[in-house]
Amino acid sequence: KTDKLSLSSVANKKTEKGEALSPEDQLSDKAKDYLAKLRKSRKNVDFRISEKGMENNYLAKKSNKEFTIVLTNEEIERMATDKAFEKKQLYIIDKTMQDMLKASLGVGENNGSGKTNTSDIKDIALKLKEDGSTELIASLEKSSKSAKQIAKDKEKKRETEKLEEKRLEKKLAAEKDKKKVAEKADEKKAEKETVKRVEVKAKTIEELVEKMKNIDWDKVPETEKDSE
Repeated sequence: KTDKLSLSSVANKKTEKGEALSPEDQLSDKAKDYLAKLRKSRKNVDFRISEKGMENNYLAKKSNKEFTIVLTNEEIERMATDKAFEKKQLYIIDKTMQDMLKASLGVGENNGSGKTNTSDIKDIALKLKEDGSTELIASLEKSSKSAKQIAKDKEKKRETEKLEEKRLEKKLAAEKDKKKVAEKADEKKAEKETVKRVEVKAKTIEELVEKMKNIDWDKVPETEKDSE
């Protein structure tokens, strides 16, 4: 049996624009202060607050921090008022953070372009469940050969072709025009870098590491890299 938690009185209210308040905005002042202290004490963690049952919506969003942890608004309210519960949750959080760090390091580096390397791991997110178990999601991104490099390779190939064409003296004006059009297309494409992205979900750190190691990057499609 757990104590009934009461969120802030603004929980069911809306902003002046009629938009629903976020789960974090719904927190009581005490819970907000506690969350601020939690973030300050663990600066490498992106703490996200979710409504109960909606945690997955907050797991995969991009983060500029090393780890992501999703807590429900009810959990953070209880952590702010129940010392025993707070101690239990912090133990799980800190232990899992250590395991997540081991997971990223355990993958290893210099495994080759077709294998997962530590540098490919962009974020590992954690969702705590009521039964004490965890759900993990790792976001990985491998930089592919950039379109710019591809264009350079094509340029080298064109130089070879030009030498051959001079020897044979068989290049026609129409073919030159076509190549110019193709070159302009390559120049535009050269500004775009492509990446390969994968998300891996698991219940344990060991399972997560195993899945990350077994990714076949050669089968992962390339997408255009988002602009910074």
